[in-house]
Amino acid sequence: MLRWLANATSLEYLLLSGCWSLTIEPLQVTLGALSNLKGLDLSYNSLEGTILGILNNVSSRGLKHFDLRWNQLSGDIPWSLRDLEYLDLSWNSNVSVRMPTLLGNFTSLRYLSLWENKLIGGEIPPIVGDFVQLEHLDLSETGITGEIPSSIGNLTNLEYLDLSYNNLSDDEKLEKLLEYTSIVAGFVVGFWLFIGTLVLKQAIRFAFFRWIDKTSDWVYVQFAIKLVKLKSKWQTIATSSADAGVKLEADDDGDMLETIILDVTSVVVGFIVVSGVSIGVVIVKQGLRITLFQQNDTTYGWMQICAAES
Repeated sequence: MLRWLANATSLEYLLLSGCWSLTIEPLQVTLGALSNLKGLDLSYNSLEGTILGILNNVSSRGLKHFDLRWNQLSGDIPWSLRDLEYLDLSWNSNVSVRMPTLLGNFTSLRYLSLWENKLIGGEIPPIVGDFVQLEHLDLSETGITGEIPSSIGNLTNLEYLDLSYNNLSDDEKLEKLLEYTSIVAGFVVGFWLFIGTLVLKQAIRFAFFRWIDKTSDWVYVQFAIKLVKLKSKWQTIATSSADAGVKLEADDDGDMLETIILDVTSVVVGFIVVSGVSIGVVIVKQGLRITLFQQNDTTYGWMQICAAES
């Protein structure tokens, strides 16, 4: 089947994916004649044997693309293939690649997939951060352990990273990232559920807007009452101090001022929050604007009465 390929000495890329009748012996002869080979795809062939056996005659060549997915190969990758940019050894259960050795020798890698190779194991070495050219890294189901090295953050060109189904320990930074992500996701989901309910349910929408109106009115009245009480309190303090001719101590004056500031701040913050929500809703809904303006005179008179009685 492969004898005629031995004469194609100028061939640079050879794709034999899914050719189930292939065996290693004729491959060795054919590949030995292809001196200009740069890309070799032997995926989905269930080839049995060693990786070194396939590359016995090409191990010193400038191979850049090497795809051996879904075979039954064993062994390691020859060090001489240092020009590799693409290496896929997925689903070769007997491959005994060691991460430090692999990453230490193949510095030109852009694509590396070792998915479903249980014999790899070990920890991800920190030197993985030196492979700044890496764009794709798949180490899922490889039995790796330990923590994810922070040096992975140096892989600025990385577009795909899969570390799933391994025995990786919890990392504090990863936990915080997941925690913040869950908080943001929960807020977004809850917010849109709330908005969606208001949009779809007219009765709930009207009840909510009525509550907003009442709450904003209550906050405004409380603010007015607080101002009146504070004014009365300051007048009483000034009068008593003038009559007695006694100057308040600095500590008492500071405590009183702090209390007053806290009271005013709490009222102002509540007023700003409720008013902001109310204004935003009123701007969006034209019907609510009309209703609000019609009730404005009645509400204003009610607030004046409450303030006067206090």
